[in-house]
Amino acid sequence: MNLVTPSLRRPITVIVLVVAIAAAAVLALRRMLRDIFPTLGIPQMVRFRDLPLPKGEGRGEGEARIG
Repeated sequence: MNLVTPSLRRPITVIVLVVAIAAAAVLALRRMLRDIFPTLGIPQMVRFRDLPLPKGEGRGEGEARIG
């Protein structure tokens, strides 16, 4: 169907339809939830302590590893 011919015959109808679609879009955007991401708390870091390693094998005795 050609959209130009009916638009030229009834320009007021087309203008009213365009305004109605624009108004519906504005209302939909206002009602839409603004926060699309979940609420995130403060980032936290967990520290694990390894068993003491013998001297000379990497980390020192009782040193904390952050993981």
